[in-house]
Amino acid sequence: MRSDTAKKAHQAITFFYNLYSSLRKPLSLPAMLSVLMISGCGGGLGSSDEQEADPVVQDLAVVYVKRPLLFDDNGNPEELDVRRPAEFRPGAVLYIKDRATASASERDISSQAFAGAEFLNDEGQLLYDVKDLSVSTDGEELVFAMRAPEIEDADEDEQPTWNIWIYEVESESLRRVITSDTRAEVGDDIAPHFLSDGRIAFSSTRQHTARTILLDENKQAFSGLDEDRREEAFTLHVMEADGSGIEQITFNQSHDLDPIQTRDGKIVFSRWDNAGGTQEGIHLYRVNPDGSELELLYGRHSHDTGPEGSTIQYLKPQESESGALLVQLKAFVTDQDAGVPTLIDVNSFIENDISIDGSSGTAQSDLITNLETDGSPSVEGLYDEIFPLYDGTNRYLISWSICRLLLQSEVDAVGRDQATIERCTQARIDSGNYIAADPIYGLWVWDVGSNSRLPLVTPVEGVQYDEAVIMVSRPSADFIRPVAPTGELDILADQGYGVLDIRSVYDFDGVDTTPAGISAMRDPVQTSPDQRPARFVRIEKAVAIPDDTVRDIANTAYGRSTQQLMREVLGYSMVEPDGSVRVAVPAQVPLAISVLDENGRRVG
Repeated sequence: MRSDTAKKAHQAITFFYNLYSSLRKPLSLPAMLSVLMISGCGGGLGSSDEQEADPVVQDLAVVYVKRPLLFDDNGNPEELDVRRPAEFRPGAVLYIKDRATASASERDISSQAFAGAEFLNDEGQLLYDVKDLSVSTDGEELVFAMRAPEIEDADEDEQPTWNIWIYEVESESLRRVITSDTRAEVGDDIAPHFLSDGRIAFSSTRQHTARTILLDENKQAFSGLDEDRREEAFTLHVMEADGSGIEQITFNQSHDLDPIQTRDGKIVFSRWDNAGGTQEGIHLYRVNPDGSELELLYGRHSHDTGPEGSTIQYLKPQESESGALLVQLKAFVTDQDAGVPTLIDVNSFIENDISIDGSSGTAQSDLITNLETDGSPSVEGLYDEIFPLYDGTNRYLISWSICRLLLQSEVDAVGRDQATIERCTQARIDSGNYIAADPIYGLWVWDVGSNSRLPLVTPVEGVQYDEAVIMVSRPSADFIRPVAPTGELDILADQGYGVLDIRSVYDFDGVDTTPAGISAMRDPVQTSPDQRPARFVRIEKAVAIPDDTVRDIANTAYGRSTQQLMREVLGYSMVEPDGSVRVAVPAQVPLAISVLDENGRRVG
């Protein structure tokens, strides 16, 4: 009988043999053994102790997506743009393991949704897509987005849309939340998340309330495009678990993505701010489940905090056990689908270097350093999706690829497909002679403290395993009751209005921007009306832009520049001497506010 040490060594060598046997030029045994020893450099898989079964995790089910790597016409990994959430990547399948161990068998739980020859292509393949997995707080249900296969020879507007599905672990049942084909195909529905009251928050192009408002204005109902005018904008909605009671709760003109509910009952999400004249970026916002108290949460001025000051975006928020937000820092575009898993203390900071109470420090803490957000090679490898185990051990379920390189001169000579895949070292990266090889994402249980990884699903060449979640129970979030307007607000709400209440147009994040102070500005003895810089505010409504199947709008219709798209001036209001403004405005529409001087010229 083998000793434990010999058995562990055999397991490690067998694992690495399986990992590297698919390489185009196999490694020699000495080279393979050298790989086993690189864990101390940060690029390895940790010590042999990590091969032991985990007594906490192994009795829980794990669900994940298996998808093929996609390549462009030149044979390079296909670029992914986080601003294109409706992108369809056919070939994904949803799998479940009843036990979270490498030896547990897996079974396909998603293909049953597409029984029938009409879902097969000419080669008999079932090419659908799955993404955005989220677990209920009791750990019994999984909600996710899935899109049916392409319909051959059909126009783009006749293709299937993204729909939301629920899988129940105990009954092994799968169902689409919106059962009606007609209602399900109104828009693309993605990024679902269970709320504490049993409803589902999700991101959708159906723009449910915005369409209704267009009809009320005697206009054609349509979903407006994002501010790049490339696809319909995703906004946040909520609905019952049976698909009824759909309500739109955000009204951004670009995308609102990946909603989650934190313990305080708030919905936190990633918002792509892309209005003309502002710095484009994806920041973190939060809102109540009824759409009230929408506010910027974090990151508007922290996008230069990536590796070596690179520009990053804040994506895929999750709440960690500590209460910090776990996010993926990513570039807008990457060809490796990788990011930097980072914890953000949003309870104490509004920007990376700006705390709420004025104390020093930084908000962001990368779980692992020396990573790149654009897919560039790093000895630490590539980190895609990440999911906390919620067991108090500071461990995560990750989709991770070891770092692999191709010699650029060999790629030029024989092509990417024939070039030798080589082990990643810092010297090779620094030489500038190598480029990243194709990623090989497997699933791992990652211990942050020891930087060790226990394999859960062995990586396979040409395949990406990602979006893994553990079916684990967690405390439910608080319930926030819907706001009930009273008094004048109740009357205004019945008429479709809300109240814009600005404390002072001179107050920016608590900073008084007037020369002598707001107290002097509001005193007519010290400051006459013609000395006040702000006299009026102009309220503008952002006009939704349809795609060209509804109406083809020439660029000349936008005036001198398309940057601001189209705006509808709703009205003006006085600015009080102290800078305050209180005015009724239309509810549930995207608004812009301009501060004007006495001649109606914009000053802020």
